Amino acid sequence: MKKFALILLSVLLLVSSCTNNKSAEDESAAENTAAVNTDATEKAEEATPVPTDEPEIAPEVFDIGSISKYSLNGLLINQDIPDESTQLIFVGVGQRDEKMYLMEKQENGMWQIVYGPFDVQIGKNGLGKEAEGDGKSPEGIYELGYAFGKDTPPVGTMWPWRATEDGDIWVEDPNSVYYNTYVKEGSIEDPDWKQYSNLNIAAFARAVEIRYNPERVSGAGSAIFLHIWTSPKKGTNGCTAISRENIETLIAWLDPAKNPVIAQLPYESIGNGSLVYLSDYNYDIKADIKFATDDNILGEALEGYEANQIITQPDVAKALVTANDMLSQHGVKLIVYEAYRPLAAFEQIRDWLNNVEDTTGKEEYYKDIDKIALKQDYLTYDSDRLYIRAQAVNVSLVDISGNPIDMGGSYMVFDDYSSYMCDGLSAEQIYNRELLRDFMIQAGFSPIENQWWKFEYNPYVYQGSYDEIIR
Repeated sequence: MKKFALILLSVLLLVSSCTNNKSAEDESAAENTAAVNTDATEKAEEATPVPTDEPEIAPEVFDIGSISKYSLNGLLINQDIPDESTQLIFVGVGQRDEKMYLMEKQENGMWQIVYGPFDVQIGKNGLGKEAEGDGKSPEGIYELGYAFGKDTPPVGTMWPWRATEDGDIWVEDPNSVYYNTYVKEGSIEDPDWKQYSNLNIAAFARAVEIRYNPERVSGAGSAIFLHIWTSPKKGTNGCTAISRENIETLIAWLDPAKNPVIAQLPYESIGNGSLVYLSDYNYDIKADIKFATDDNILGEALEGYEANQIITQPDVAKALVTANDMLSQHGVKLIVYEAYRPLAAFEQIRDWLNNVEDTTGKEEYYKDIDKIALKQDYLTYDSDRLYIRAQAVNVSLVDISGNPIDMGGSYMVFDDYSSYMCDGLSAEQIYNRELLRDFMIQAGFSPIENQWWKFEYNPYVYQGSYDEIIR
């Protein structure tokens, strides 16, 4: 009922308007000793020349500053996060920098950003820790140990806290029986270690244990913490570091009842995989691949489409199933018009767009705009190449029997009704658009404002391009 009320409210709002050793190890700990906080078209005229040379399709670097909360959800949807964990510290690692998000799991199973993004520093040699002293941070999902630091914890802290004092150390000597454990100097009659970290230093004035190598495998790595950084531009020896202000927020936010974990993952590795047939996951989602027929803007079946089949990346397939499962509770389901687009078809569409003399489909699909505007405003190169990366889908709704739902505009008809918000929609049509958009977003997709049927999935994560035939 709550969900329905929210959707109904959105409908009413849209009807009314409708128009982002004390030796080297001590030195390594001391490197993390500061508290610095830096978080703080016009349409072209007919005479405009049409570009004929398109850029090469090449790998991109991840633009971490552009990631949306929807894409972030998509990154996490298939990760092995424990079911009982409803709090998550997510550290995403790109080619240029890293960010941390504090997230909580909602009743619908999706993750919501509560705090962040925070600037973060990881191991100076990146992720993928394998051995003591390799300068890398652990990659994966880990439980958290106690929080610790000088004096009292941050206000509101519920997480187990240990106040540190002189003599508190963490053993880092692989030859010690106390390897990768907390010890108070003087409490052991015959200490057998030569390497350790002093826990009573400024970098650890606020810290949380990341439970890496809890089995204490000799030489696999030790003393992995989340703590205060020395500098927003200096990597650690394997820990994860953020500003003092942000770690105080983090510690006060941690709730034992929500079983928080930390996930440290490279963006480029999440969701990578071969293409799959959606029918391998779900038979309920209807396929109506227009480019496999002549019922499309080019008026002919395109190269690479040999069957009415939906193929895409595994993560996208699972996200579509997630959205469809939620929609089915409202008496509707998805119909997919396009997912992965074969490379040959992509190039065929590019050639057609560049040929201004070919006005095939104009009266039906783009009656009131010219081809230059069609290319610049809707079928852009950057947007369309997401199809050959299997990161975009075109969808609508049908009822349980497979009959089309009135969306107040037709798929791939570029007119006044193409945009999600527009004049002239009925309350029912607005409701249907809101229903589709809402559950696609919850499943991890990002909506495209000027095409109500188009959604992108992790558009800022480079996945490479595929060259497959749909059979």
